[in-house]
Amino acid sequence: MHYPGRKLPFEIQIGDVGEPAPAYVSSISQGTIEIRGTSAADLSAADLAFSDRGSRLDLNEELTEKMIQLALAGVAFAYNHREYWSPVSLMCEWQEEGKFNHSFYEIRWHAPDHWLMTTIPAPVAGIRGWKPKAKP
Repeated sequence: MHYPGRKLPFEIQIGDVGEPAPAYVSSISQGTIEIRGTSAADLSAADLAFSDRGSRLDLNEELTEKMIQLALAGVAFAYNHREYWSPVSLMCEWQEEGKFNHSFYEIRWHAPDHWLMTTIPAPVAGIRGWKPKAKP
């Protein structure tokens, strides 16, 4: 991902090899926000379901609200290059649209038991040539 509008370098936190990952959104599918990591069990399963009937993920207001609540609670978001709307992609899209004006955490792996978290700040007009998206 390119992260236009964000000032580099980003703040990175690296877990020790074998250290369990913090709670993170691993994927979004069939009306469910899938959470993994050490404190995933603390999150209510009922709160992680959303209605996905006829709505694109990036336009689903219920999903947007739940994902933003998770971000504000410090839950990280995974990037998956095989998904068009991976959790990180959605969060970046909502930042760029002005729906979410805070930073959030992206989580990635160097190896199956070695993760790192990057703080993705909200974009700022003019940095790295970024302009806010026009509102419809």
